[in-house]
Amino acid sequence: TGGAPVTAFTVIRDDGQVQIVVWDESEVKVSWKDVRVTVGGRYRYSVFACHLPSSGDSRNEILASVSRATAARLQAVPPEHNQGTAAGPVEAVAHDQLATASCAGDLRSHMERDGVTLFYKTSWRSPHMHCRTAERWSNLPGLPLTRSSVGAFASSEGWFSIYLPAARSLEFVMNDGEKQFDKAPGGQNYRVAAPGCLLLASGILERVEAPPQAPQELSVSVDGSRVTLSWMPAPPKRDEAAVIAYRVLRNGRVVGKPDGCCFVDKNLFAFTDYEYKVAAVNNQEVCGAFAKAWAQTRHA
Repeated sequence: TGGAPVTAFTVIRDDGQVQIVVWDESEVKVSWKDVRVTVGGRYRYSVFACHLPSSGDSRNEILASVSRATAARLQAVPPEHNQGTAAGPVEAVAHDQLATASCAGDLRSHMERDGVTLFYKTSWRSPHMHCRTAERWSNLPGLPLTRSSVGAFASSEGWFSIYLPAARSLEFVMNDGEKQFDKAPGGQNYRVAAPGCLLLASGILERVEAPPQAPQELSVSVDGSRVTLSWMPAPPKRDEAAVIAYRVLRNGRVVGKPDGCCFVDKNLFAFTDYEYKVAAVNNQEVCGAFAKAWAQTRHA
């Protein structure tokens, strides 16, 4: 109005003014964080642009920072024209970014979730993650991990997991719950810049690629106490990493890791039923979906 610039934004929360945000023209994007919230609370926000705040320290700060001519133009704006049309409202729920949730479910469902999911391979019995989100650091020794219940990362092979549904970024180190620490190469902290599903093994932190599809046409042949399994590789989808091997389970335990599409299980008990599962493993050692089959041995 009258050549007067916009110098500030008024933030309204639940019909009450909570903040005047002074705008620096060099800023492409204006941001503000509301720290006076309760976890789990739901809030509604609207934002108005204004030429000059009607009162307070922000008004004085702006008038002191501009030329006399600009200050005169700002003060000459009629009150009814000082504030623009509201943007919003938008609603938001306050979350604790260090809160954890269940890691149950298959890997693909985890890859579609918000927040940060970490799978960690270790020989420690009770690993913890001492971490910092945008808000604060955890208390030592940090957040406890649980044994992985996601089939792609078998707990029997040392995989643990943790899921922070509200985290948007993360800085962390791992520890055994006491005095041993696992840091990034060079003694640095591990860092996650954006939400997603990640794995950490042998000091290497990387984003999880989509798991392989289940093998196709799984068949079983029995020769006495010997069982032969054969299958066909599933055509890979565009987002999947290359398959480097397969994992064979008998009654829930890993009994083979062939790199081809055949496996022979020998010296089994006679006249016994066995359940077999076969899954492809990619170059991240991520196990895909299982194909299942049953076999009944005969005489020895």
